Amino acid sequence: MTMSSGRPVVPRPSAQGDTRKQRALRVRGGATDADRAMACLHAIDGLAVRAGGDANVLLVDYDLRTHRLRAIEALLQAAGVKLESSTIWRVQRALIHFAEDTEVRNLRQPQRLLKKSSEVYVKAYEGHPHGDHDDTPPELREYR
Repeated sequence: MTMSSGRPVVPRPSAQGDTRKQRALRVRGGATDADRAMACLHAIDGLAVRAGGDANVLLVDYDLRTHRLRAIEALLQAAGVKLESSTIWRVQRALIHFAEDTEVRNLRQPQRLLKKSSEVYVKAYEGHPHGDHDDTPPELREYR
């Protein structure tokens, strides 16, 4: 994710079923706080952390099946690292939290067999009266 004019750039949606995520985190302090945050995150298995375009931006790569942005932020806050709290960054993080929660909830759902479910609807529809029911005999309905 690149930064332009101090605003986060929202990444394009990943392919369906892709649980690898890359997120940008902006640390409120300078480069020393970013280094402390990077050292804290390097200790976690399954996280890849690298410096972003700015000195206080970290790019975090993780798998959604094992990590969440909410937990990563909580870990950083417990270590005393303060994240950027401007409105745009708070809204972006809240949106990411919602999207990740939804994606994880959807991953836990059993996969539905769509072809089989359509057969159920076809059989149910066959039992219902449908179409125009005209009591007029067919020979009288035809135009001559």
